[in-house]
Amino acid sequence: MIEVDLIAIDLDGVLLERDGTILPAVKRALAEVVKRGVKIATASGRCLKYQVSSLKRNRLGISSGGASS
Repeated sequence: MIEVDLIAIDLDGVLLERDGTILPAVKRALAEVVKRGVKIATASGRCLKYQVSSLKRNRLGISSGGASS
């Protein structure tokens, strides 16, 4: 079995719907993998400020992990 340590997700059109929301089923799935110890990162060309505000708006617990804008 492959062990996953990190999942990197694009925002626009992948994690975020057209209206900027994250589907409840996706939130639950992300919460489950985090509970299993998997880290989640964004993989976006968007600036960090946009990424953080999008995730906060969707009430996802976030950490910049030392990244800077």
